[in-house]
Amino acid sequence: MSAITIKIVEKYNLTPKMSLSELSQHTTEFLSNLIDNIKRNQARRCLRDGFKFSSEQVSILIPNQRSGKNKTINMYLGTSSAIVEGSCRIAIISFPKSLEEEIIREIAK
Repeated sequence: MSAITIKIVEKYNLTPKMSLSELSQHTTEFLSNLIDNIKRNQARRCLRDGFKFSSEQVSILIPNQRSGKNKTINMYLGTSSAIVEGSCRIAIISFPKSLEEEIIREIAK
């Protein structure tokens, strides 16, 4: 098993019963400690086989890092926005009201 993975799982008491949004709060911890593909792959196996996390949960905790490219993505959460760096999956639950109004104005033109 991956010692780094075990340390992080125990430090934050991560379990397969946690929601994806709860688990996603720990993604940066994993990515900052797992600096290469080999370590990330070992950690994925450890989470899946040792701790019994689902594949979806594992991909949230340790997203695939393709070609080392990082993107800055603006995420809108309610009325505030947050900037996230790195590769990640994003699910937009609802757009801010101002963005919806702007889209409607653009369509109406």
